[in-house]
This record gives sequence, structure tokens and C-alpha cells, in this order.
Amino acid sequence: MIRRRRSAITILSISLCFTLSLLTWTLYENEPLCDLPDIHHPFPANLSSHPSLRRSATLYDKNFSFFLNLTDYSRLYPALQTYRCRAVIGLLGYCQTREPLILLAVKSHPIGRHRRDSLRRTWARETILGGYHFKRVFLVANSGLKRQMEKLIEEASIFEDIILWDFMESHHNLSLKERCFLEWLHYRCPEASYIFKGDDDEFVNPYALVSYISSSPREHRLQIHGQLQIHAPPERWGKYAIPFSVYPHAYYPPFVSGGGFLLPSELVPSLSWAASIIPIFPLDDVFFGFLALAANVSFHHDPRFRSFGLKNDIDCRYVDVLVAHGLTPQRILEVWQLLPFIKSCPPELDKQEEEEEKQKNKSVKNK
Repeated sequence: MIRRRRSAITILSISLCFTLSLLTWTLYENEPLCDLPDIHHPFPANLSSHPSLRRSATLYDKNFSFFLNLTDYSRLYPALQTYRCRAVIGLLGYCQTREPLILLAVKSHPIGRHRRDSLRRTWARETILGGYHFKRVFLVANSGLKRQMEKLIEEASIFEDIILWDFMESHHNLSLKERCFLEWLHYRCPEASYIFKGDDDEFVNPYALVSYISSSPREHRLQIHGQLQIHAPPERWGKYAIPFSVYPHAYYPPFVSGGGFLLPSELVPSLSWAASIIPIFPLDDVFFGFLALAANVSFHHDPRFRSFGLKNDIDCRYVDVLVAHGLTPQRILEVWQLLPFIKSCPPELDKQEEEEEKQKNKSVKNK
């Protein structure tokens, strides 16, 4: 009986120690962190445009007009309208190169270290290709968790390829990444020739990107290149919902999917100016569409920007594709290793996929 009691006490003690250790670890991992100190070449907030410059705006797209009421936006999204960009890691002088620079700018979250590492080993590694110098930069904000941010700051000190702003990571705050990155480009990266903007869960073919830039017609030079969305209707429910009271219009202006687009550097000053003037829309790709309207910049659609992913994830598709969205780190590594040996898909495969798409669209209409 005594032995049984001792065994029960021992088990209880071990369980209690384990529970306390787990609780301590959980509290440590989830310790909040609201304020970030300046760390490396900070971009001070006083360089950012003052909120008093922001105004309501009416923007025109052919037969459509869009009124953005700053009062309504300030009521529902006040932080978006008043934030002044402060990068605690600002990468001063990062874009100085001898060759023309293609900057690969990737939106990422502090917790996404494994994704960033996969890109560093594959398509986002620094290299010179086709006469262009490729450099990457990861665009990150504060997660609000002390341990996560400590790990991120350590990572940034090792690779020196992270811009870190002090606003909080959130879905709506992706628009702040657009705005603050444009300011950073304007002030700290005027040397860039082109900027590719994308996500950390996609594959980019740098060889195809250089070929695309070199072969693009001259009339498309000063346009934003990507997968164009024409007058998409706003969603009223779910993750991408926008209240009717804020945006009563039936359509959005044209915009390219935020999953991957190409921007010539000559457009940065006008886009950055527009981002400091008009109300900040809480969906980042739509916000970029409004910036383009305000800056009088047009878009060029190319189907090789597969910002919504590939219909059929087969190896030959990656030879000509510019962007393929929605890949795991493992798949990105597989494609990168296979890329030098893959041949283009046969023409009959394109015809088959076109026919499948027609049948799909026809069945949707019949429903």
C-alpha cells in the first residue's frame, strides 16, 4: 500500500513538473512585444509622409468613377490612415550594385523562417543573370510575440535581407506593407531597375523573368505587369469582405494580383506619392489598383504570372512560367533542382487544358 502511494506521489510530482514546465514555456513563447527598438539602419517615421496629407479622393477609370471617403476609412480602419512608416531594420545602401538591379521583394511573416530559407536556396538567391543583379528582400512586420521577434532579429543579423516595420502583422495591414515598401524604394532603393513583388509560397523563374523583361515591347515598358483582374466585384462576407458603407461601388478598378507582379522603377515616385495622398484601402492588391489610377499608371496582363497557381502542377509548366503561386517549400526545391533539365510542355497539352477550361466554364453557366 505504501509503495502504491509513493508511486502515485511520484507520478503526480512528475506530471505537475511537466505541466509547470509546459506552462512556463507557453508563457515565454507567447510573451507579448508591442514596441520594437531601432536595430539596424532604421527608417525613421519622420521620413514618412504625414497623415495630414491624406484626403478623400475620386478616381476615374474610363466609364467608372470611385469615391474613397477618408472619413469612412478613418472610422473603420484608423491605423491604416494614420500610420507613419518606421522600419527598425531599414537596410540602408542595400541596393547599390554595379549591374542593373532586379529586386525580389517578398512579403513574409516572422514565423515563416522555413519558407524564407527555401527561397534563399532557390529562386531568390543573390546572383547575376542576363546582365542583371538579382537581390532579395523580405518584407516583415511585428508579430507581437517576443520570442518570434527575437528569432527574426537573429535571422536578420545573419542574412541581412529583411526589412522590419513596427506595425503589427495582419491581413488588412498588408496594405501598409505596400505603402511603406514604396516609400522605402523611393528613399533607399532608387538604384533598382525592376522590382518583382510576391509572396513566400510561390515559385519564380528568374531565367524566364530576364527573358520577359528583355523581350517586352517598348510600349509596355512603363506599365505594371502581372495577372490582371478587370472590375472584380467586392466581397461582402468572409476574409476579403468590405462593408458596403465604406465601398458602395459594384466593381473594383483593374488591379494585378498581389501574388506576383513586376514593376519598373520609374513608376515608384508617382506610386509612392499616391500612397501618401489617397485613403488606404484594406486589401493590398485592390489598394495597388487605386494607386495606379491616382498615379495614371496602366497594367499589362500576361498569363505567365500564375498568381492563383497552376491548373496542373506538372514539371514542364515551370519552364515558361514567370510566377506560380501556392507551393510548399519542398515543391519549390524540387522544381528548382529540376528546372535545368525540364523541357517545355507539348502544344497538345495546352489545347487539352484550354478545352477543359471551356467545359468547366460551360458547366458553371448551365448551373
